[in-house]
Amino acid sequence: MLTTTLSLTSDQQTEVRAIFEIMRLKMTEIMEDSTLSKEAKMAKLKELRVSTDVAIKALLTTDQQKKFDELQKNRPRRPGDRQHGPDPGPPPGE
Repeated sequence: MLTTTLSLTSDQQTEVRAIFEIMRLKMTEIMEDSTLSKEAKMAKLKELRVSTDVAIKALLTTDQQKKFDELQKNRPRRPGDRQHGPDPGPPPGE
């Protein structure tokens, strides 16, 4: 999706794939770490998402960064993620 939406070059695509692979590995490590509480895991996952976004954004041109920021505003919210405003509550009808 990022490739199309941001018009990534082939070099950018390669670097973004590598960032996502590192993120995937770190997510697995966090989730499998039995020494962490659920809250600690959620905090570490949030930190990982933020650092991943920063790493990706560093690869982008100014125009691509603006589009990326717009995508970030509109991405689906995760439980406990308050960086995009208050929780909108349950879907209508629930």
